[in-house]
Amino acid sequence: MKKLIICLSFLILVTLLVTNNNLHAESYVYDNWKNVIPSTEGITYKETYYAQDIVSEADPTVSIEKFTNLTDMEVFNSKIFLLDANIDNTTVNIQGTDYSIPNISKVYIINQNFRYEKYANEFVLTDYAKAKLDEFYRFKTPLDEITYDQYTSTEFVNIYEGTKANATVSSSKATFALDYVPSAKTDFEIVYNGKLVDPTTYTLENTGGTTTATFTTLREGSEVMGVLKNLKTPGRAPYLPYSLDPTKAAVRLSDAQGITANGEYIYIADSGNARVLKLNYDFEVVDVYLTPNDNTFYQMYNSTYDTEFGVGYEVIKELSNMCTKLSSANIFRPEKVAITKSGVLYVISANTYEGLVEFSADTTFNRFLGKNTAKANALKILLSNFFTEEQLKSFALSLPPMFNNLAVSDDGYLYATSNPEANISSANSVSNGLNMVKIINTKGLDIMNRNGYVKPDGDAVYLQTSTENNVIIGSSVLTAVAVSKRSNFTVCDKQRGRLFTYDLDGNLLYITGEQPGGISTSGSSNGLSNSIANPVALDYLYRTYTTSTGEEIEEETVICLDNASRSIILFETTEFGEAVNTATFLYQNGVITDTYEVDSSGNVVLDAEGKPVVKEMGAESYWRQVIKMNTNYELAYLGIGKALHRRDQYKEAMYYFKLAHAPKYYSKSFEKYRDGVLNQNFNLIMTVVVVFIVGIVVSIITKTIRKRYNKNAVKGGDE
Repeated sequence: MKKLIICLSFLILVTLLVTNNNLHAESYVYDNWKNVIPSTEGITYKETYYAQDIVSEADPTVSIEKFTNLTDMEVFNSKIFLLDANIDNTTVNIQGTDYSIPNISKVYIINQNFRYEKYANEFVLTDYAKAKLDEFYRFKTPLDEITYDQYTSTEFVNIYEGTKANATVSSSKATFALDYVPSAKTDFEIVYNGKLVDPTTYTLENTGGTTTATFTTLREGSEVMGVLKNLKTPGRAPYLPYSLDPTKAAVRLSDAQGITANGEYIYIADSGNARVLKLNYDFEVVDVYLTPNDNTFYQMYNSTYDTEFGVGYEVIKELSNMCTKLSSANIFRPEKVAITKSGVLYVISANTYEGLVEFSADTTFNRFLGKNTAKANALKILLSNFFTEEQLKSFALSLPPMFNNLAVSDDGYLYATSNPEANISSANSVSNGLNMVKIINTKGLDIMNRNGYVKPDGDAVYLQTSTENNVIIGSSVLTAVAVSKRSNFTVCDKQRGRLFTYDLDGNLLYITGEQPGGISTSGSSNGLSNSIANPVALDYLYRTYTTSTGEEIEEETVICLDNASRSIILFETTEFGEAVNTATFLYQNGVITDTYEVDSSGNVVLDAEGKPVVKEMGAESYWRQVIKMNTNYELAYLGIGKALHRRDQYKEAMYYFKLAHAPKYYSKSFEKYRDGVLNQNFNLIMTVVVVFIVGIVVSIITKTIRKRYNKNAVKGGDE
């Protein structure tokens, strides 16, 4: 008895140790009923880099002084492109005088070892880019005459004020009584029948405080209006002289919010200047993406407007630069950018509900795509039958949520995150069903599969109300997305500082973070270096190392740019995460079972123990490894079940589908298993059925004959 107790105690201890070593249940996933179950982390915190940790590649004794307002990041070919929308003032020399200008953004290029290689906050314009800006803004001020007021103007085009006077053409002349005499035709314009009169068809003469125009085309009695212009507010200068060479033009970024890159160029969303810059790796601006020619955005020229003194003709604005103060609500303000391999640029613009903005490779605007839809307001629909239009206007507009971040996969699909439909800052708000992550194809359709236990929208279970202090309320707020080489994607939840990784089928693979609910002291606000408080960008970094044996190993790292701590936070893929990633990747590519070594005769090679030598492991083997590390991981049972189902091992598949709590797949395997059993035993079953039927028929016939016999016997006895 004593020995039995000792053995049992030893087994229990070993079980606990094995469970503790294999599980490391520091995170969680969800089962088929959205219950929270413990899980191993697929990615785990590795290290954090602050500005002072990132030293110069050329001189390791020099580091980045500080980050002030990190807004975006892009990883391309082991290079990290960082965008800092600097909130500190920067000294800029204009006309020989130094001025302190705020919000001039900086760009850093950092290598995989987190040493910065390049840095710039001023970018030289090529002749082509300068000419494009001049034409778009109709900017004619010479470089050496640009003023401080022009560079710091809050307007993008010149604003004029002035007076107007009416006159009638008599003997080819019209006399206008104005406040002052125009010095040139550029300060004076004439409108006839709602259109601007060609300046070459008349001459001006100033006499005694009046202005007389002599026409060559207008008829006798024509009613005309003279407009005297006076510059009120200068438009913003789109560039300045380059500090190192005043003969060249250069731009400085203003409140830049987005950056991306490909093999040749860097693309920056220069939000404060309403444009996207295309730079080469020498930091020269080779092209510019300007306001799309669409009524969604305020058109600086070629659109109907009203001047401050009553004139409202489209042609006047087009030719005279008179315009109203611009409304920030509909100006093209690019915030996030992504570029495809074919050079198509996608942009998220602030306050734009039409979807993503698409530019072709030649920088021309193509279209909007991937628009979110607004959820119908049932109350407003009901009341519309009874309320007037004025009463209905008191209701809030049903506007669709806007995108807040995006990424492009290697195969050209757009992964975009959206804000929740509800105001998540409200303590009792709850997201009402929007798909906060979308995979958008070239047709603008959301093609994401959502076959997982939960939708790929962050936490499926969260607190909606609480009476306790510091409790985080509401659904996830996804602010960044990244796509791996294996087509898994990771999103970052700003609400609780967590990372969620999904596969192409929408299955939740793993979460980096503690169980849902969350309080500020244990979540993203604890001030630790591994805490995600305000994530603005997310990406995968692949670093290659050579081991002592000469083997090259590629390390997969998820890096998060956190603006609250002004740092870059690194998360490394765990052994568990690597097994899950490989299993999902192999399954998606049809590599389900192991492949074995074969000899020249085509026979499978066996090892010393008589087992087949595995040449390449399939998805099923990796899922079995996952189960060894985490027996709670239902997705692994689901993967094994699918593999067994594909091999027609339906009975075994049913067992794993049951463990995976997957009734849909269990039913499919059961149906196949049932059909197989019926087919396999068809002869026996049919024999039993035939014998049973024959027995019934014989029994019926026998009973019938017996009844007749007995009936006849009774009749014979009576006779």
